[in-house]
Amino acid sequence: MIFAGSCKALVKPQIAPSSSGVVESPPTVSTASACCNPSSTTARFVFAPLLRIALPHQLVIDVDVRTHIVLCEDRRIVCIGSWRARRERVLAPPRDESSGADKIGPANADMALFSAAEPVELHLAIHEDQFATVVAIGRSEDPVVTTPMVIVATWRDGLFVLAGETLDQELGNQSVRAVAPDGGGGALAIVNGRSLRRRAPDGSWSTMATTEMDLACCVAVGDVIYVGTDDARVLRIDADGGLEQLRGFDAVAGRETWYAGSAVINGQRVGPPLGIRSITATPDGAVLLANVHVGGVPRSTDGGMTWQPTIDVDSDVHEVRAHPTRPGVVMAAAAIGLCASRDGGLTWDVQQEGLHATYCSAVAFSGDDVLVSASVDHFAPQGAIYRRRVDEHESLVAVGEGLPAWTDGIVDTGCIATGGSAVALADRKGNLYVSVDTGRSWSRRASGVPPPSSVLIV
Repeated sequence: MIFAGSCKALVKPQIAPSSSGVVESPPTVSTASACCNPSSTTARFVFAPLLRIALPHQLVIDVDVRTHIVLCEDRRIVCIGSWRARRERVLAPPRDESSGADKIGPANADMALFSAAEPVELHLAIHEDQFATVVAIGRSEDPVVTTPMVIVATWRDGLFVLAGETLDQELGNQSVRAVAPDGGGGALAIVNGRSLRRRAPDGSWSTMATTEMDLACCVAVGDVIYVGTDDARVLRIDADGGLEQLRGFDAVAGRETWYAGSAVINGQRVGPPLGIRSITATPDGAVLLANVHVGGVPRSTDGGMTWQPTIDVDSDVHEVRAHPTRPGVVMAAAAIGLCASRDGGLTWDVQQEGLHATYCSAVAFSGDDVLVSASVDHFAPQGAIYRRRVDEHESLVAVGEGLPAWTDGIVDTGCIATGGSAVALADRKGNLYVSVDTGRSWSRRASGVPPPSSVLIV
């Protein structure tokens, strides 16, 4: 199995097997391919997939195999060589130390970084002895199609990791309140309410901090992690694990007007306490925004030392999200609709056009679009997902193309995740939908997942 991915995240590509299945003799081998595996003309192939890679890229070999690769370097076909690779080992490009440039290594070198100007198609033949050989090469105008790794955190049963077609459970029987990117290809998770843990890219877990406070959400800004609590406090954890409560948040103007967002249902009061429901930072790290439920979106421009109120408390904001690359653009999902800011969360406009109901719970950016979930109320049996262009003031449009018109329960705070061209969302009944083309088409990848608390693409 061969994986294509970036340095930060390894994602499994769509692999289209050949129509012939088992091939008794290989297709015509190019001169370059034959030079690095002369025996390939007599071997029996057991699997001949097509792997399409958008370059530049790195490869990761998932099993212990010897592999001969023929790829393009400066539009020429070259032979990289062969190697053995253990699971999840990133094959780094060799470097020419004198010039600092990547170069093609000799036979048996570890790998080379591809620099072809266009995507290429690699036809790989996997022999019965797991010896892989390139038997054909060509160019493709189609973009790379990859399946992202998706993490679904649940309120009571750990989290579930979707990688390819496999859904694996981790931290079973534990509550995972929220997951967020750690800034280094891994994930942060709030486990059992009072522990901040990190999942490394290799799947290993470590504890970063524990506290007596009930934690609710977090965001990484460089080497610092900001954490919101269920009693509406903000904590800061530095690189060496030191934990500090930011007293400036306790003194934000209007704090005395905040209130818990609960409701009486069938004679019982239900709903979250007064707390930080979501927290975000602009991509330059200059602005922090903490969504208080219910208390508006206090804003800080000095690393959390002081905070200023922004949106009206009664807007009832459920999630705030800063654009991943544009510092001025921030969106918020609120009970009054989709709230948009063009000045880093300082001022806000509200949009309701196109929504079947104004109660919005989750928001995320995908490509040039913003996605938002809407429902009649927090306990609605169904909801819908809408989108519009970030830079246009057009009406919101319901998302379709494989996504149902109505989700099974609402898509709540933190349950829409994006990463590159990938989008994932989970509804209250545990249906997980994934798109690999910025939400233009969707497929249901899992169902029956325990009630989700948040979703992350890594």
